[in-house]
Amino acid sequence: SHASHASQMATPPSILARRGGLGYLTIHAIQFGAQPLLVRTFISPGTSTTSLVLVSELAKIGGCIFMLVLNGELRLALKGWSFRGSLLVAGLPSLTYLVQNLCSQVAYQNLDGAVFNILNQSKMASAALFSFLITGRRQSPRQCVALALI
Repeated sequence: SHASHASQMATPPSILARRGGLGYLTIHAIQFGAQPLLVRTFISPGTSTTSLVLVSELAKIGGCIFMLVLNGELRLALKGWSFRGSLLVAGLPSLTYLVQNLCSQVAYQNLDGAVFNILNQSKMASAALFSFLITGRRQSPRQCVALALI
């Protein structure tokens, strides 16, 4: 019947999550590669960096809420949530991420897109290196190949 066929159809999140999340990875790669070009094309050089970061973060929150609603998991995600608890757990990492985003916006506006992407990709390799130096945790062979491809 039509109703059973509709319930068997794959949802956008399930399609994107197939093959280890390759769809999500593809969307992220396209966005990541296009972002410096989009910033240079559509954002005036005098635009406030703080405003750009704020709008960017609000768009991310909106996207996350949309995906939770699409998956029917919004209520579950909010169960037991509190602002104070979130601030205690994610406050410091959020501040470092804020500084990173402010620096990224300045870099988008002042560097060539290819140079920005190359420098930005180096953060993965440096994070892996410092993770090893601080914790002594080695990367798997697959992770080493992925880092070499960066």
